[in-house]
Amino acid sequence: MGWDVSFSEHLLTIKLSADGKLVMTLQASTYNEYNLWLGRLFKACGARDLEYFYELKEILGEGAFAIVKLAIERGTEEQCAVKVIDKNKAEKLNSKESLNRELDIMIKLCSIPRPRGGRPIPIIEMREIYDLSDRVYIVMEYMQGGTLEDAMMRMALRTERQVRTTMSEIVAAVEKLHSMKIVHRDLKLKNILCTNANFPLEVKIADFGLSNYVRDGSVALKSHVGSPHYVAPEVLKKDCKYGPEVDLWSCGVVLHLMFTGRYPFDGGTIKEILECVARGDFKMDSPAWKLVSEEGKEFLRKLLTVDIRQRMTASDALNHCWMTSDRLTRRP
Repeated sequence: MGWDVSFSEHLLTIKLSADGKLVMTLQASTYNEYNLWLGRLFKACGARDLEYFYELKEILGEGAFAIVKLAIERGTEEQCAVKVIDKNKAEKLNSKESLNRELDIMIKLCSIPRPRGGRPIPIIEMREIYDLSDRVYIVMEYMQGGTLEDAMMRMALRTERQVRTTMSEIVAAVEKLHSMKIVHRDLKLKNILCTNANFPLEVKIADFGLSNYVRDGSVALKSHVGSPHYVAPEVLKKDCKYGPEVDLWSCGVVLHLMFTGRYPFDGGTIKEILECVARGDFKMDSPAWKLVSEEGKEFLRKLLTVDIRQRMTASDALNHCWMTSDRLTRRP
């Protein structure tokens, strides 16, 4: 039996015919309902053109071989974010392997049970992947609050407790990734997204383009990747071998930024920045530190520790007294 579909946007009708005979006419009552039915019909037929289902809007962000656009789901009018990856550009930049790994990681993250009610898992939720010959479309939830960097430019984190709440979500996401043997490798303010624009901030980790797997009992990652201000010192070594500890160092940089608005390791050039990172020396002598408890300072020191054997794990961080105590102490 051969099926045919005809539709009229003007009349809001969809007609199904079999062997030349009309079998069913669907009459939508609204344009949104028509779009919703049409989208579901295309999906049932195996259509893979993303624009059957989503209307792409303005660009939210850009990378070397990908852009992220705002999208509206046809029929439901729900806002989504769509990462559009150019396969040809990825191949020219020798990034095809990392692209395939990113897709694999995103699919694995989809398997995380999402709780109904209560706080969501602080990792961006992927909804669909459209893998075409020249492009890949990754449909994700849209985070209306923008990046954590955007949030900090709009308003300072006003209290240490607000900083702690945000940091606890970031570390909880890192702990979840590490439990799945995934190392993010590019944690930074721009890759932490906010569901809302006001306090209390609800944040989620995003962008797994540099992420990789690390196996049990091995420190097997060797690529010199990451962003200069956030990269861990062990990544800078000539014959580097590293593991999930690099994410905790990056958490420390993020925390320092939330406390002070400044990077702990900085310089006029990338070379100077990386030299500061390699030394691992930073000071807590600016006026901003007078507003931070002794527990908060100790927590930061245990993240920004050059010796990975002394650096906290994500589980250590979540159980640190700064995270768990109701009372924080300050020296006069």
